[in-house]
Amino acid sequence: MSLSSALFSAFALQLSAQSQLEVPKAPATIEPGLEKAVEWKWWPVASDSVKNWATPAPTPNVTVQGQPGMPANGPSGVGPNVQEPRPREYEVKKGDALVLIGKKFGISGQQLKEFNGLTKDTIQIGQKLKIPTIEEVMAMAPPPPPKKEGSKKEPATEEGGDSQTPKAPAMLPPGQEDLLMQIYLDREGYSCGSIDGNAGPVFSKTLQLFRDNHPEFIDMTALKEKALEVVRTPLTGYTLKPEDFRFITNQAPGATPAPVRKKGGKTAGKDEVEPPVTYAELTSAPTLLYRSAWEFVAERYHCDEVFLRNLNPRIKNPQAGTGFQVPNVTPFEIEKAFDGTLQPEADPANPVTVALVELSRLEVSRGGKVIAVAPVGFARPGLRGSGSWTIHQAIPLPKLATLQEPKDTPKAAPTVLIQTTTAGSVNPTAPPDAPASAPLAPASRAALASEQFIAEGPNNPVGLVWLNLSRTKTKEALPYGLHGTSIPRRIKSQEGIGGIRLTNWDLIRMVRLIPAETQMQWK
Repeated sequence: MSLSSALFSAFALQLSAQSQLEVPKAPATIEPGLEKAVEWKWWPVASDSVKNWATPAPTPNVTVQGQPGMPANGPSGVGPNVQEPRPREYEVKKGDALVLIGKKFGISGQQLKEFNGLTKDTIQIGQKLKIPTIEEVMAMAPPPPPKKEGSKKEPATEEGGDSQTPKAPAMLPPGQEDLLMQIYLDREGYSCGSIDGNAGPVFSKTLQLFRDNHPEFIDMTALKEKALEVVRTPLTGYTLKPEDFRFITNQAPGATPAPVRKKGGKTAGKDEVEPPVTYAELTSAPTLLYRSAWEFVAERYHCDEVFLRNLNPRIKNPQAGTGFQVPNVTPFEIEKAFDGTLQPEADPANPVTVALVELSRLEVSRGGKVIAVAPVGFARPGLRGSGSWTIHQAIPLPKLATLQEPKDTPKAAPTVLIQTTTAGSVNPTAPPDAPASAPLAPASRAALASEQFIAEGPNNPVGLVWLNLSRTKTKEALPYGLHGTSIPRRIKSQEGIGGIRLTNWDLIRMVRLIPAETQMQWK
């Protein structure tokens, strides 16, 4: 069996073995924390955080327990973990055995034996053993399952230790083709949303759209071969870096990881991989960062968080140095999300158009050819449109402001000219002739005398970017926009604040294709 085939087979076995981690059913129809907020008017406010977005900041001390390639909670496997550099060599001490040394570094004794080219299990005091890096661990064939009496001998696998990408297999094991195709489509700009390895209506439609726009792949066999050639292996490795934690909410050493709903409902009432956020938390946080390293890695690699946990069942509480198995997509690097110019200049010779199709997906075309597709959801359930709308300028890292004034239903909401307050907020209550610097006057039905804010960040309900929208014929602002989300797994099932939402990674990719003043057709 080749190394790559072994990796694929191990992944399939791993998923089936982790069947107790189920995708939870939606417990509510409104995004957590916004149960009352969805009844109020909100508008985006430009923040200053984008100026210092990628500036390094002190990183919190976060603990780790038992993930592949890392010690189990500390050098001895017990007690609080103090992060130390992973050694490249280990000297055998009295009482050591391969299995005990391997446990210190999150690998099996067999993996350590093979990595050092040993033919026997015996080791000597003072002997020097090489310790694989996280990347080398991820590239190694997984340890063989315990042998049962009477079982046939398994074919030998290739030795691990080579951190280079495995060669693409001639074919994939059963159940892996959908995952490979999701990843390939994502790389080509045809997103299925959160990657989870499951075939469904969104995946099937996206695959068909890609084939329709690429005649060379009408033959499915040719498409599979191309996907294997490009992606090579569906899974790759990612190691958390200390600087990653500037985008993750501080977590105290030894903190208990977020609960995951298990088979049989043993964690009844906890239907999310993270505990539900409250409105008070949303409005008091200075920045709405990722709530866990799991969220950070899942969004970076475009995947469902439960799916990521299934891939990495031994990881309990990640910290810098933790190695993850992740989908082999082009990562969404949040630290570079606002580098350069966010929206391109319009090119009359090669115009970009946008279509919102069947209330389910956004399609971006250039020169008449579809170049990007992403699923959408509606924060306002009754939001509908027709004809042509205009996509205006992007607001990076938006805050959200409210006076807790009751909003009208989407169909009856009046459209007003975009007015900007001194704080930079889009103020739907300002009169059309108000100067740009006019202060915001409390509306007659407002519960607050001054604006209340939900801070910027990847966990803001409208995500990392807000695009203003208007009906093309009127050029007047709409009280909803095109934006990201804090709930990528729930964009189609839960009501929230805003308008038309995409995952943050899809929206950032789309924004960099769409010039300001681009037309969006409802189809």
